[in-house]
Amino acid sequence: GMHRAILQRIRGLDDDLFDDVAAALGPDGARFVLHLRTRRTIDRASILGLGDAGRPLDDLRLVVDAMKLPDEARGRLEPILAAHELEATALAERIADEQATLPLRWIQVVERRGQPRAAAGLDGSAARQSRERAEQERFAESRRELETLLFAYADLVDRSVAAMSEALDDEARLRLERRVARRRIDDEHGRSADQA
Repeated sequence: GMHRAILQRIRGLDDDLFDDVAAALGPDGARFVLHLRTRRTIDRASILGLGDAGRPLDDLRLVVDAMKLPDEARGRLEPILAAHELEATALAERIADEQATLPLRWIQVVERRGQPRAAAGLDGSAARQSRERAEQERFAESRRELETLLFAYADLVDRSVAAMSEALDDEARLRLERRVARRRIDDEHGRSADQA
């Protein structure tokens, strides 16, 4: 509904911006525009996730940029990053769509299963726990597709990191793996992905 329409409008504005930037930069700017498009898509999905107490999606280009690798090593990673970004962008778009429709999914689950209630014959803390369990079940059901997409995104990151690790020397491989691990255990909401 409305959330999805807003996302579509934002995507349209982004597309117009990217077209203008591409026209201004010419053919040499195509790679930059592609990176900009990927970055905006991942940021949009991450911002929606933060609103849902999630965490930002990993952006491997930011991780690799922060490593300040020599040109030769960076050149070996570029094809892996480019392939990763194509898939990451598509998944991030789907994640943003799912995030935007979570309230609707909750309503659909409640309409199908009914309002969360305590099991019959319970009162006090047992009734409260029963009602909370019913809420949690409905909540989990409403998020099932989103969680599937988030796991797919994490799997993509794992596969891409593994491929990049094979292209790096031992020291750079260890730095890459440590940076990715640090980003994953850092659960400080609202922290800029650029600071990782």
